Parts: sequence; structure tokens; C-alpha cells
Amino acid sequence: MAAVDGRRPLSELAIPGTHDSAARHGRLRSRTQTMDVPAQLDAGIRFLDIRLRDVAGVFRAYHGRVDERAEFEADILDPVRGFLARHPGESVIMSIKQEDRVDPAGFARDFERLVARHPRTFHPGPWLPDLAAARARIVVLRRFAGPGVGIPAPPELWPSRATFRIATPHGILDVEDEWEVPGPLPAQMNAKWAAVARHLDAAAEASGSWDLTFASGTGDFVHPRAIAAGMRFVPGINQRLLDYLSAHGRPRRLGTLVMDFPELPAGRLIRGIVEANHPAPADVDSPAKPDKLLP
Repeated sequence: MAAVDGRRPLSELAIPGTHDSAARHGRLRSRTQTMDVPAQLDAGIRFLDIRLRDVAGVFRAYHGRVDERAEFEADILDPVRGFLARHPGESVIMSIKQEDRVDPAGFARDFERLVARHPRTFHPGPWLPDLAAARARIVVLRRFAGPGVGIPAPPELWPSRATFRIATPHGILDVEDEWEVPGPLPAQMNAKWAAVARHLDAAAEASGSWDLTFASGTGDFVHPRAIAAGMRFVPGINQRLLDYLSAHGRPRRLGTLVMDFPELPAGRLIRGIVEANHPAPADVDSPAKPDKLLP
């Protein structure tokens, strides 16, 4: 982001992100990432999807019932703050979701106490700002009930397995989160890809909204890595994303693209999303026209 004009709104940038960013433990259906948060940031990820439980006033990362062996402040927030201190031209969007239904009011209260302990870390506004205002700060997407810092997207406005719109007082959030993939059959994978492609096509034509596309998925008979990386004779969603980027010119409005295992395939996907923010370089190696050749 350091090379991007600070007047550009974050909502207009192509931003690579991870789904369930701290989910590196548990069984196959629970694991969505290989890289830890510092490695994701170094690789170019700028949207983190963090799922938390409030355990006696201490936030811990969970994926459903699976304890992801990470304390939020020490293992997630502090590395992000350190990264932004080293790279003040960057910004990170962080989705915070309560991963249980225990005492929503207490969760919101304890999170605001955490924010107060780090007054210079979080962007205070209720919508995505211009990049200049977001630099060196975390912008919060608030996926839990109650008031507080960040963009409101409470559970009652976030349906499961759906493409939907949240109209906040400050802006429009368009989301594709059709995460359920029943199985590994080509038609089932194709249906998930169709939802992703439709949303990316709509994002390219939109203006002013924040378009958030979850390329991630899971199901009873297929796990997140298989959906991301593909199976025998069935290309994965990540390869299809690469093909989509190759098939369209740049710059291209993509919004925020949220992925499982974004280093697959071959570490090219994150770079491809970032490059969508910039025009393609001129082909400096193309041969000169004959009438321009010197004798």
C-alpha cells in the first residue's frame, strides 16, 4: 500500500485477505491456513478474519469449538502493531467475530477496553477511510453485537451461506459468503466458483461500496484445503482466481478477496491481487517497428 495514492479509499483497492486467519490447528475441516499472522502480513495479506472467544476477559482465537492456541493481544494484535510500526505506509483491515454466543454485551465491553489500551492502533471511524487516514492503523469490521469502534456488521445482519448487503449509515457493504460446498464433485465446486465470479464481476462495475468476497468454503464431504487447492480433475478455487485475474485487464476493481491457503498455488495469487491495483507495465521488450530501425 505504500506505493498507492493516499487519496484512494480502501473500499476501491484490491486487497488480499485470509478467512479464519488464525485457524492452523485441529482436524482438516478446522484448518484454513498454513501461515501464521506475521507470515501472512509479510506475504501481502492486508485483511485478517479473526474469530475470538472472551475467556474471563482474555480474548483467544477459536474456530468453532477448536482452540487455535493463540491469545489475541500477544499472538495476533502485537504482531500486527509491530508490522505497521515497521511499515507505516500500510494498513490492515481486521474483522473481529465473536465465536460463541456467551455474553455478547460482555464481549463488546471487553473489546472496547482493549481498544482503549491501544489508543493509536485502531482507526476510530465507522467506515473505510481513505488510505492516508488508515496508514499505520487497523480498521475494524465489527462482527459482534453492540456499539464500539469500527464498521458495524452484527450477527443479525450477516446471514449464513449467502450473498447479501449491509447498509450502514456510512456506507454499503456487499458480501459474498456462500461457504457451504456439499462435496468435491465438479458441479458442487463450480457452484461455489460461480458465486465468487459473480461477486467479483459486480465489484468491478460498482462504485462507493465495499465489496467483500469470501473465496473460502467447506462442507460435510470436503475440507477447506481441497476447495482452495483442488482435487484430481477438479481445479481449486485459488487456481480459478488466478485464471480470472489473468483473463481480465488491470487495473481492476476487485474489493477485498478473502481466501483459504492463499499461498496456493505456487505463491502467485496474493501478488496477482495486489497487482490489480496498478496498470500493467508497458511491454518494453516488444520489437520496434521497421520504419523506426536505425541503419
